Amino acid sequence: MKPDVEKDETSSESVDPSKDSKDIVYDFDVILEYYGNIGCFQAVVAAFILYVAVPVGMHGVSAVFLFGIPEHRCRISGIDGNKTFANYSQESILSALIPTTENVSPTIGYRLGIDPSIYLHFQGYESCLMYDYNYADCINQGNLECTDYISSNLSTVPCRQYEYSRSEYGETVVTEFNLVCDQLILGTTSNAVFYMGALLGGVLNGNISDNIGRRLLLLISTSLTVICGIACAFSPTLAMFSLMRFIVAQSTFATFSVGFVYIMEILDKKWRVIIGAIYNSAYAIGYCVLSPLAYYWRNWRELQIAMSLVSAPFLLMWICIPESPRWQFAKGRHNDGKSTSKLIAKRNGFELPDDVWVKSLRTKEDHGHEQIYSTITLFRPREMRKVTVVVIFCWFVVSLGYYGLSLNIGSYAGDVYVNNAISALAEVVAGPIAMVTIKKFGRRSSTSGSYIIAGAMCIVSSVINYCSPDLGILATSLALLGKLAISTTFAIIYVYTSELYPTVVRASAVSTGSACASLASIITPYALFLQNYVSWLPGVIFGITAVLAGIACLYLKETRGQKMLTKIEEAEQFYKK
Repeated sequence: MKPDVEKDETSSESVDPSKDSKDIVYDFDVILEYYGNIGCFQAVVAAFILYVAVPVGMHGVSAVFLFGIPEHRCRISGIDGNKTFANYSQESILSALIPTTENVSPTIGYRLGIDPSIYLHFQGYESCLMYDYNYADCINQGNLECTDYISSNLSTVPCRQYEYSRSEYGETVVTEFNLVCDQLILGTTSNAVFYMGALLGGVLNGNISDNIGRRLLLLISTSLTVICGIACAFSPTLAMFSLMRFIVAQSTFATFSVGFVYIMEILDKKWRVIIGAIYNSAYAIGYCVLSPLAYYWRNWRELQIAMSLVSAPFLLMWICIPESPRWQFAKGRHNDGKSTSKLIAKRNGFELPDDVWVKSLRTKEDHGHEQIYSTITLFRPREMRKVTVVVIFCWFVVSLGYYGLSLNIGSYAGDVYVNNAISALAEVVAGPIAMVTIKKFGRRSSTSGSYIIAGAMCIVSSVINYCSPDLGILATSLALLGKLAISTTFAIIYVYTSELYPTVVRASAVSTGSACASLASIITPYALFLQNYVSWLPGVIFGITAVLAGIACLYLKETRGQKMLTKIEEAEQFYKK
């Protein structure tokens, strides 16, 4: 049975709704009312779109394992790997051949998987230096008695080759290309390039999606993720690896932001909160799955292939996904929009009545959809410009805190695989929390509150860790609570942003916010690097910016129960209320 939908007074009876006229547009929200609750077909399509978030969760933090830096020391050519010295213990070789780190202050042992301390210390021995000594006598004698002549005052030289511990990692990008010591900056740069790809994808793909459609961009981006991800695994050089991974980042983050916009556009407003939270949980599932994949495939090439193939099934799912009818109507492709709307209704087991087109009819005077919009449009209208400034700041801060706490997980006591899984579980919990809070307290209050809680946890945790090292467990617990809060914020901000902007620039707004988040992800490793000099500084930076973002959110309008905005003029009026 169709719902009792009143005829809109703004409908123009002088316009023939059966024609694909450039002077009219259709309100898809009115059409959605005829669908009633979410239909079976819409649920299936939403599930397919949710799947694209899983590989994004893997690729987003994969640097923890791809660029895992194991303990290492100089490899002594002719001695390491020589069967003649097989009877000597590792400790005997170290004490005889490698300088100790006595009187050297150890750097803070955090593990970014990206940008660790410049000099990691291997069991109390220098990891980047060796004695400037000719070990030919040792090799000829077949023992280490020659080292009795080595003085602790003997000069040292940088390593020429490296010996890596395999107790925690197998083969990583770092161990294969020797990205340690004076080459460490190359690994940092390679990961910065990855997040630059995410940044570029956020800026470009939102605009592309707003112009060519959601469906086509999802196909292109997923295909690139699979192809370039596999090519990345077979890269013979760091340069090629970085380039392929740049494209992977661009494509994966494009599917994530555009996929979310697609779901928001085909569902009724009462389902946006639930699906938005589930969408974030799908990302968290990928994050969780990364740990067992990395544990099983200890070689980075195998892990890269596994992550890339996870995206492949979506290429089959894509065949069943129609274009967003809301986008089609917004672009003036009314016949296509009608056909897609009828298809969705048919797949849901009913037909749309003929009068739905009259009741959903609007005039071009109310909707200016012929113009091609871009990211620049977000800053042109006065009120939208103010909203956009707050939104991009909030996106930047949530990413700064999120990646700061995620990539710093290795600094906690315990196994890196287990720690990463625990951190990911916080994301799974964050989805339901976000769903409950925004339904009960609204978007604005929930976003502001989660920012402030996350900021407070970061600050207090850093202060405790600095002032009372014996309370490390408490500091760690508070940091994990901060991770839970900031993950909740990330789940909410996608829904909130999509509801704050009209259809014609919605994808651009979400993608621009995602781009700002990517910019923060580029900066985060360097922010964490500051703890080598001032241990409490990164946490305080994350905390203060999060609190400021929480206060800034109070400027934004509440969107709970608000009909999806369609045109820019409509949004401007909403912002002024």
